[in-house]
Order: sequence, then C-alpha cells, then structure tokens
Amino acid sequence: MEFLFLFLALTGVIISFWFFITVYKGESETKINIIKDEKEIENGDLRFENDERIFIDISGAVNKPGLYELSPQSRIKDALEKAQGLSTSADSDFFNRNYNLARILVDQEKIYVPSKQEVVNGVFIEGVYTIGQSNISQKIASEKTQGGDKVNINNASQKELESLPGIGPVTARKIIESRPYSSAEELVEKKIVSQKMLDEIKSLIILQ
Repeated sequence: MEFLFLFLALTGVIISFWFFITVYKGESETKINIIKDEKEIENGDLRFENDERIFIDISGAVNKPGLYELSPQSRIKDALEKAQGLSTSADSDFFNRNYNLARILVDQEKIYVPSKQEVVNGVFIEGVYTIGQSNISQKIASEKTQGGDKVNINNASQKELESLPGIGPVTARKIIESRPYSSAEELVEKKIVSQKMLDEIKSLIILQ
C-alpha cells in the first residue's frame, strides 16, 4: 500500500512539473512573438510608411510654389493641384503643349512652370523644355552655331549638355531640372557643379 501511495505521489509530481513547463514555455513563446511583432512594427511597418511618400519642388508661374509631399505614383497633375494651378503670368498654351500632366513623378523632382515673358524672351523654347525630357531642335542647333558652338544651359538638350567636358548624364539632368539661370555662377550656387568645373566650362556656355 505504501508503495502505491509513493507511486501516485511521484506520478503527481511528474505531471505537475510537466504541466508547469508546458504552460511556461507557451507564455514565453507568446512574449517572444509579441516582442518580435512590436519590433517588426517599429523597424519595418513604420519605415515602410515613411518610404511611402515623395517630395516635389514646384515653382515658377504657379499660384503657390513650394515643396510638397505626395504619394508614390503621383503625376504632374497632382503637383499642379498642390500648387493651386497656373498663375495669371503663366503661358498656359506653352504649358499645355509641352508638359505631360499624366507623367508619373519621382522623388526630389523639380518642376518649373515658365511665364509668358520667359517664353517670349526665349528662356524656354517650344519642344525643348519638356518636364522629364529634352529634345534637340533645329532652333537650338541654329543658336548654338551662332553662339560659336557654345551650349546654352537654359535650353540645351541632355545630349548637348553632356558634350561639355566633365558633364555626365546625372549632372546634365540636374542642370535641366534647375533651370532657368540668370548667371553661370548659379550652377555653383545651386550645387550642380563645383567651382573648378564651372571654370572649365564657363567659356563654353551661354545663357541667352
């Protein structure tokens, strides 16, 4: 009889110990999973939300120029709405012919809308200053020849800008996106090229 009681007591201890270990392990795994989920939210989900935005700089002949936060896949139309549309000084005909409202924007993009006066003065030329792309035109080629083969940084195409010594595709695009320029020194002020590079290309560029 004593042996039976001893056996039952020992069995009870083993069962109790097994039950305690099982419950403790389950609670530990739950805590670990909760901590893991919290870290995923902290380090993953929030970072993902922060990445879900782009910043666009729109200026020129718009009613409210400035830096705007937009969602990915936004288009020029969305940026223009943020800037409350074209101002009265804008050349709306030029804008409608040369700007694609359906084009998808990219982060850190610069959009400049020319005024009527800038178009009249030749700062912006038909078919050349198109947001996101620059096309070679006969007019540009003619002006370049008249200027002694100098490159007009206010309306030159991507290819023409890349013909300058030290100017690659990335720098050429920055030059286009930061137009217009009232002086060559603005290339340095806007941190597009270094002073040393400007000194090298200054005799090869014009700002007509």
